Parts: sequence; structure tokens; C-alpha cells
Amino acid sequence: MRRVHIRSLDDLRTGLNKLKSNEALILGKMDASLGAKAPFVKKDWLASFLESVPGCVTRTKANLKHADGEPGLMYFDHDRKGADPAVIARMEELGGFEAALAKLDPQLAHVGFATRQSTSSGLFNSETGEEFPGSGGLHVYSTITNAADLKTYLKALVERGWLHGLSYFTIGNAGQVLERSIIDVSVSSAERIIFEAPPELAPPLKQFKREMTVRPGGMIDAKLLPDLTAAEKAEIDRRKREARAALGKPLKEAREKAVTKRVAAIVARDPKIAPERARRAAERQCEGVLLPSAMLHFADPELGEATVADVLRDPDRYIEQPMADPLEGPDYGDTTAMLFRKDSGELWIFSFAHGRTDYRIVADSGFIAESMATIEKERLAKWFVEVAADAEMSSVEESDLIAEADKMLGGGKKRALVADLKTERESRNKAQREAKSQAFTATIKRAMFTLLPDDAATAPILAEIDDVLCAIDSPEPPMRDVAGVPVDVEERAPFGDLHVLTSAGANAEEDEASRMEPPPQVTLVRQDFYSGELALQRYIAFLKTDEEGKVLYEAKPQEHVVRHHLKYRDSKMPRVKGVQTLPLVLPNGVAISRNGLHRDYGLIMRCDPKLLDMLPERAACDEDAVAAAMRFLLDDWLCDVAGDHAAKCVALAYALSVIERMIFGERPMFMVTSSQASSGKTTLLYMLVLAVLGIKPPAAAWAMSEEERRKALFSYLLQGLPTLVWDNIPNSGKVQSASLDRAATTAEYTDRMLGASSSPVAPAHTIMCFTGNNIEAVGDTASRTLEVRLLVPRSDPCNRKVRRKDPVEWTRRHRSNILAALYTVVLGNPLLDIPWTIESGKSTEQVSDGRFKMWHRMVGAALEHGSRIYADRVGLPAGETPLSFAVLFDKADEENAERIDALRDIRLLRTQWGDGEEFTASDVVFWAKGLPLENREATDFKERLQNARGEITAQRVGEVLSGLRDRPLSLECGEVLILHRRLILGVQRYSVERRILDDGI
Repeated sequence: MRRVHIRSLDDLRTGLNKLKSNEALILGKMDASLGAKAPFVKKDWLASFLESVPGCVTRTKANLKHADGEPGLMYFDHDRKGADPAVIARMEELGGFEAALAKLDPQLAHVGFATRQSTSSGLFNSETGEEFPGSGGLHVYSTITNAADLKTYLKALVERGWLHGLSYFTIGNAGQVLERSIIDVSVSSAERIIFEAPPELAPPLKQFKREMTVRPGGMIDAKLLPDLTAAEKAEIDRRKREARAALGKPLKEAREKAVTKRVAAIVARDPKIAPERARRAAERQCEGVLLPSAMLHFADPELGEATVADVLRDPDRYIEQPMADPLEGPDYGDTTAMLFRKDSGELWIFSFAHGRTDYRIVADSGFIAESMATIEKERLAKWFVEVAADAEMSSVEESDLIAEADKMLGGGKKRALVADLKTERESRNKAQREAKSQAFTATIKRAMFTLLPDDAATAPILAEIDDVLCAIDSPEPPMRDVAGVPVDVEERAPFGDLHVLTSAGANAEEDEASRMEPPPQVTLVRQDFYSGELALQRYIAFLKTDEEGKVLYEAKPQEHVVRHHLKYRDSKMPRVKGVQTLPLVLPNGVAISRNGLHRDYGLIMRCDPKLLDMLPERAACDEDAVAAAMRFLLDDWLCDVAGDHAAKCVALAYALSVIERMIFGERPMFMVTSSQASSGKTTLLYMLVLAVLGIKPPAAAWAMSEEERRKALFSYLLQGLPTLVWDNIPNSGKVQSASLDRAATTAEYTDRMLGASSSPVAPAHTIMCFTGNNIEAVGDTASRTLEVRLLVPRSDPCNRKVRRKDPVEWTRRHRSNILAALYTVVLGNPLLDIPWTIESGKSTEQVSDGRFKMWHRMVGAALEHGSRIYADRVGLPAGETPLSFAVLFDKADEENAERIDALRDIRLLRTQWGDGEEFTASDVVFWAKGLPLENREATDFKERLQNARGEITAQRVGEVLSGLRDRPLSLECGEVLILHRRLILGVQRYSVERRILDDGI
């Protein structure tokens, strides 16, 4: 053996590629005393070799160990030979072997893997070219933070395999039931040899080179795999029972064949044995119980073959001697098992054949009867009690043996023998219970709580549970949301009245029946009673004990404990506000991408490792890099977007806002609109959301009632959606919502609930977007909304000339390039050079004007910087200027102010003439002159009606009314006012109409 230091999976690949055909790999760490290398021999050859080969050692656990507390190599061996076809089909359904492993333990989706086909793959006839199909096996290597956890971790994965259809039972050659899975547990031993070198092949047989692929990623942390809950254990037991029962007739036939063969061997060895006794021994051997007639094969030639009876008569001779598996025999290997004695005196055999098998060694009535005559009288009573305590015999056989022993002892000892036998059995049963309790608790990696009476004080229990949960050291520990409710991180489709955005929805032509379910997203899900109960069991084992304090079984937590835990206000568990699936650039220019909980920022990172390579270094994001990024984004990606430079930049602002949303206390909303259908609204939103999230945009239908919007909004925010598109807005509709306005200007949205003493809270980081034809934001919503207006100057916009036939698919294929360009623009923002500290959450000097200061620092200023560089180096069309969000917001404010004035004017006219009553400009002149000066709205209206000389004339009134006519102006109640004009006998007559929005506006 020689010691090899492997620092990475790339090192492993290099080393395995250099292996010669007479070399192999051992995962265990050589004992430090062995030096760099040492010759090894079989254990039973060691004594004879030591003289001729000084320093030689055995390949045993004494010299090879999985070092506790040190990282090591993890090996997943997947062999399809003889595998259950249903299990292989299930594995393929999940996406293959690596995807199936991730189903067993989600962290395996992100750890590093080195994968190659098994040694038997790639064989072909060099003369004929015929290729021979391999077994389909795979050798997958990874790294684990603690090598000592390797074996228990593999066993835990096999157990979890039963929950996902990836573990199964099969029938062994000896008629036994064998547990199998998509991975082999037996490879976990530190001294196990793994053959990776090319095999020696006889011509014309040859083998294609077995390439090893390396997937970068982290190490496996066995502590992150939670213990099975009581419910999961019960489900596994149920599935195992069903799987065993399903073996049915084939198992019965295989066992009968094996039993018949063993009976024949027992009778041939001892012709005097009763047939029923021989059959009993053969049947019990298949069940893991070895009766005296069973034959054992020891590796030591001096021991050779021996019966269990021989071992029972002289156990010291056989203790800790290597031997063959009692069922498989020497053909499977003569050192696969070993005999041991427990502290209680019981004999048992440990075998690592087929992963692990334990065998009990017990006497029967025939053996005791035959052996009593050979035992000295002085030790007969003690011997009888020790052997008979575990023997398999009927009550009649036991009574007969006690009577025979009493007779051999001279009589009068029967009562004492019965009492001693009872005491011995009670002692052994107690020892077994203690051992079982210790073994059970030893397998639990979780904290252990003894269930207290139902009337025990709740506060200390909750505090202790909370302390345990707070101490969990894992990337995604137990956590609560901003309202203090325990949450899980799940990938699921959003609930509520959400759907996938479509062009029909964007054009307000979609019916409810045609809406499709939105795509799954990684989000925070609040625990209810049932999920909360399971979550507690994931981290804590609640134990039911007897009066002596011995563990009886794992129980579920009491109901009142679960309910109090869900609402525990004094909890110190970390609070999280959402899930981030892309690297997040902080206000100090540092990008965080480590997966897991980031306590300082209250978020969970779930980044795809494949996307991390696209994140540029900040030092490389100079003006040249920003210029190249802006050219790529505007001229390559958004080349077919029918908007001006400002519109395209606002579209980029929407994408960047979704990425950076978690650090905004306030954020703008966005609107994508056009004058007609087929202008590219839906396509643009698909491109933007697909680029940053990798999914289709989730959408919600715009409700006419503000109350309906309020209730739906809280539900959507509670799910932590990264973005939400509001569609099905009526043509020429006015977008205004006090609830959305409030959500845009807070980090946490508080809703009101009738009859409740407290108000529920939800994180408000969702980036809102509206889409429709000829829609516009009004009121306060207008001052919080950035607009992307698409303009296609033709009647058939779908037939306009474009560079890309399928821009969405182009986005999918170039997603990493798009993300790299977006991050380059952000990281190239010179505003990030101005100091900012997490303690204060502010810059050390004022750097952003107007509203949404943090948003402007991270997104607005970055795009303004990029726009200026683009304008300088590429140029802008005539009449266009570099982007300024201050100008866009001011323009929205001006338009909104003018819209508000117009609405006030029409409301005054309606107050005077009502709905539908006609009036003329002269009527308005007469009426306006008498308006009271103390009414501010009336005074402002009079000022707008005055001409340059300060006079109110019919001509000036006509000009003002002409600017107001046929212009729907929204009321807060979901209605609009429209001023109409018609010519009657040469006179312009006006009227005010009040119309509900769903009438077509």
C-alpha cells in the first residue's frame, strides 16, 4: 500500500487515469505509523511473511480507517446488474443517477461529483468492431466533511430510498431476503478495494477509454441529512412489509430449495439426526439463527469446518476468528464474517456480506441433552442455565431438560434451576433492552427530548426547543419569516389565482378557463400544524421512556407543544424575508453567492452553481466592460424591442430590480404597454423574467375592486414571489391601487383582518409589473411606476421585420451571457465606490436624489452610468438623450398632476350639471364667474379658464374643454368620468358621463 494525497476531485481524476492494471484504490486513511508505503498480505499469512518481508501489514481496519473529524472521499457505486427494473425506471424518471441521489439528499444536487462508467463498460472486439453492452454501472466520487460519517450516511440514503422508490428487496442464492438500492452500502468499509484501473484483456478484446467527468461543487456534510421522523420510519416499515410480501411465491420456492439443500448436507454429515431437527436448523439458518447442527467455515486451516455445536462447547477457540458467511459459504469469501461474544455471554456472528448481516448462535434441546453428560457435575448447573437461557425449545422440552439436569445433580435442585434460569433470562432481557435503547439513541444525530407529562410547564419546553433549533449548524437551519412564523424552503407552484402570463392576458382577451398554472418557484412556505410537527421531528427526537428511564420508542411531540412553538414570540431563530436564486450585489459592491442562510441580510441563497461562473470580478467591470455589456444588452438581446433607448433601459431596470430586490426598502413598479396587440409586450416580459429567474412570468388578473386587489396582494406577497405581472387590464384602463402603492414603499407589508387583534405581515420585495394596451398609471401609482411603452408604427405589428424569429429561445440559450452583462453594469456602477456600511444601512454621504434611494444606488445609477457610456461610444438616435430616472419620474409626476387637475375640473362640471346633462361654453362662463373664492379647486379652475388678459371668455372655455373631452379620467372607486362634445345647430354642447371600467374602458 502507498499513501496518496488527494486535494480535489481533479486530483482524483488525474490519479485514477494513471493507475496500472495491478493497482486499485482504497478509500481509508493509512495509519500514521505505516509511513508512505507498506507491503500488505492476507491476515493469516502475516506471521509467515514478517520474517521474509519486514514491515508488511494487513489490509484490515487496524491499519485503514475513515478518520474522524477529517474530510475524506465518498464513493457511490451504482450497479444495474440484477437490479429491479421498476427501481431503474424510477431513477430514470427522476432524471438519472445523480438526480436520484439529490432526491435522497438535496445537498447532493450542489456538491462536487467525479463520475465515470464501471470497469466492465466500453468493451469491444477489435477485429469485428462488435461492442459489448456494459452493466450500466457508474462509479461516482465526492468528498465528505467527516470521513467517519461515510458508512452511516450511505445507510441513511438507502433507508430514504424506500421513501422514493429507489430501494428494494431481492432474493439471495441462499433463500434469504436481501436489501438493495441504487447505491451499494458494502463499499463503505475503509479497507475496501475499488478497482478503477483498466482490466487486462485477452485479444481481440479491447476497451474504450473510460473518461471521468468532474462537476465542481462543495463537500457533503452528513449532519445536513436529517434523521428520519417517526412518520417517515413508519412509512418505510410499511413499504418494506409490502415489498417483502410481494416476493411471495418466488421467495418461498427459493427458500425451500435452500432448506432442502441444507437438510441434505446436515443429514449427510450426521445420519443419526432426526429429520425434523435437521429441517428446523436449516430453516432457522435462513432466518439468521444458527442452531447446533449448522456448519461454519473458518479461514484458519486448523479450525476448518466446525458445527455450531463445536462452537458452543468451546467458544474461546473460535472467538474473533475470520470465517465465511454462514449462508453464502466459502465461495463468497472465507473472511467475510467473524464470531464475537457479547458482555452478556451471548455468541453472535457479524458478516459484511451483502452490506451487513448478523447471526445469532443458540442451542436447542437436542444439543443440551447430548452435552449434559459431558459436563462436569460441579459446573453443570451454571452451564445449563447459561446455555438454556437462549436455547430454542418448547416448554415441554425445557421441563424435561430441567428434570434431567436435576437428576444428574443428585435431585433437589429443580426449584433452584427454575429460579436461576428465570433470573438469567430477566438479566439478559434487561441487558438487551438497555443495549437496544443505547443502540437506538446512538443512531440519533438529533437532540433528544424526553416527553414530559401534558400538564408540565410549557415555557421551559419551548425555550429549550428554541435553543436546540437555534444551535442547528447547517446552510439552511430552522428559521422564521418576518412575522415570526416557522417556514420551510420549498420549490412549488405559487398558490392563489395566479397563472402563466400569455399574450391573451396581456391584451385583456384571456378567459379564466384557459389560464395555465404558474411554474414552480423556490419560495418560503409557512408551516402549519402538520408540517410544523414534522419539522420539529426533523431536528429533535422526542422519546417515550419507561419508569426506569429506558427508551421505549420515538414518539411525536405533544400537540400543545407544536401549536405553542408555531406562535412562540420569544424565539431567537433567524428571521428570513425571502429566497435569492442569483448572486446578490450589496451596496458596498460585494457580491454574495454562498448558498444557505445569510443572517445579516435575512435571506436564503439557492444559487445554481452552474450560473456562478458568469459572475464577473468587480475589478474587471471598468467602462470598457460596461460599454460592451450595454451594447450586448441593448443591441443584441433587446434588438427587436419596439421602444426607444429609455424604454429599453427601463426594461433592464425591471430585470435588475428582480435580481437586487432583497435589499430594497422601497422599489418602483413597472408597466409594459403599447397602443395595440402584437407589439411584443408578452415577449419582452418573457425575455426579462426568463433571463433572471429561468421561468415563465407568473401573472395575476387585474381586479376591478380595490378590496379584491388588497386581499389577493397579501397572499402573493406572503409567498415571496420575485416578481408578479398584473394582466387582463382593460384596454385604455387606468392603473391605480392604494394597496400596491403602499407595498411599493415598505419592506414589510401589513394587512388588516376584521376581528383580529393583530395584523398579519408579509415581506414586500416582489417587483410588480403591469401590462396591457393603452394602459396608464394614475394617482399615486403613477409616481411609483416606470413605463416601457412599445411603439410599432404599422397596422400589422406582428409582421414587422425583426432580427430574431424566437427571441425567447435566444434568451434561454444566452442566459448566462445576459446575466454576466447585467452584473457587469451593476458592478461597474461608480456609486458603489462611495462607502456604505451594513450597520447603518446608509452611505456615508448623500448620493441619490428623490425617491427609492437604495434602488437608485443599486439599479438606477448603474443604468444611468451605462446609458451615458453607451451614448458616448455608440450614440443615440436624434432627439433621444441618455437615461435619467429623475426625469422619468418627474415626467410621470407632471403628467399625473395635469391628469389630477383635469379630473378635478370635470368633477366640478359634473357637480353643476350632473350625469348626461348638456351645457355650452357660455353656460360655463356664467357659472364660473360665480364660483366661491374660498373653494381652492374652484379658484384653480377659474385660473385655468382665464385668458392672457385674465378674462373668462367662451373662446377660452372652449379651448380648455376641448383638451378635456373624450379622455377617460379614473375615479378611485373603479369608475371613470368622460367629457363628451357634440355639435348641434352650430353650437358645441358638452356633457359628463360616468362609466364603470369593465364597460370596456
